[in-house]
Amino acid sequence: MPHKTLYVRPKDQTLWEAAQRVSDQTDISLSRIVGEALRLHLRSVAETLEQQRQEQGTDEWVTFAADAA
Repeated sequence: MPHKTLYVRPKDQTLWEAAQRVSDQTDISLSRIVGEALRLHLRSVAETLEQQRQEQGTDEWVTFAADAA
């Protein structure tokens, strides 16, 4: 399984620590929590871009983000 290193901004440290506590208390891996958060975020971005595309034209990012969701 590939390893990735994430830089956590100082202002996001408490958020990261909260995610770690959830991971520890629920026995759900931090990787899974981050993956789920990314999927939700990308889905939201894709929906926004799709709406913009429908209003203005096409955008390749929409296809990529939709595939990731």
